[in-house]
Amino acid sequence: MLFEDEAPPTSGEEARARRVRPVEERYDPDKLSHWSITMTIAWIVWGDLGYVRQQWNDFREECADWSFYTDPAALAEVGRLALRNLENGEVAPNDPDLDRRLKKGEWRLTPWGSSSWHGLEMVVRSEGIAPEVSIDGLWLGAGEGKIQASGFECANARDFDGKLVEIPHYLWPRLRRAKELSGKALLAGPDRVYRDVRFSRLDVKALWPLAEVTPAAQDDGLAAPADAPPQTSAIRSEDQAKVRGRRPGQGSYASLDAPLLLEMKRLLAEGRAASAEEAARQLAVRAFGAGTVDSKAERLARRFREEEAKKAPSE
Repeated sequence: MLFEDEAPPTSGEEARARRVRPVEERYDPDKLSHWSITMTIAWIVWGDLGYVRQQWNDFREECADWSFYTDPAALAEVGRLALRNLENGEVAPNDPDLDRRLKKGEWRLTPWGSSSWHGLEMVVRSEGIAPEVSIDGLWLGAGEGKIQASGFECANARDFDGKLVEIPHYLWPRLRRAKELSGKALLAGPDRVYRDVRFSRLDVKALWPLAEVTPAAQDDGLAAPADAPPQTSAIRSEDQAKVRGRRPGQGSYASLDAPLLLEMKRLLAEGRAASAEEAARQLAVRAFGAGTVDSKAERLARRFREEEAKKAPSE
């Protein structure tokens, strides 16, 4: 275990401040000749090395977050209320007893797991992006032979004694996403699996150049540098250009968040919260999703501001 037991934090702010991260300069994805398949997908989605680094297993092995584990029975009750609110189209009255039960629990220092298909998809969907678009783009490029992948060819998911091979382009239409017992991403075909699938970093960046900055990156203040390479991708087309970027209205929790947004508005109107961020932090524990309480609060606050901006009269 990389992390020693410590006194647990007493608040979400302290938990965030005490999360464990290595020095990022030690983990520069641009100093690798090849990227894993999840690192490659992260580049296609965001075009940002920070997101690529987060899918690098060597980096992930040195990361951990303090996570608050709430009473499972209280969380189940929140789920039932959320579905009821969704069906009725209104927010149920505040339940002080449920709020008290939700505050019970314990903080645990939780190491990051291996980069996986599920984990990557959760991150992508939390930002309102459809991961299938980027994954289909990679499958298309590899299937058409415009980018080459290598991996260890094994007989099945329990076999770890594989031979390093180049994956033939004609196999890609028959390959599906699968995982090892550890959760690591692998590819499964009709009669074999491929572990530790990797792509040339230079080929990936040439096929999906940074010059085409995603709308999501622009929202976060990430712009292409002045010396970014021109758009010379061999498979760039009107359809392929849609591989990256935020797709409005495609957030997986938009409908489930709606009742909480109404409650946030009520908290602000009654003066029980001074800002959207504060209101979101009060309700984040009741939000759906597998992310941390902080990430859910950020999602609620961002979605609340977006909805309020839509309602504001245009100048």
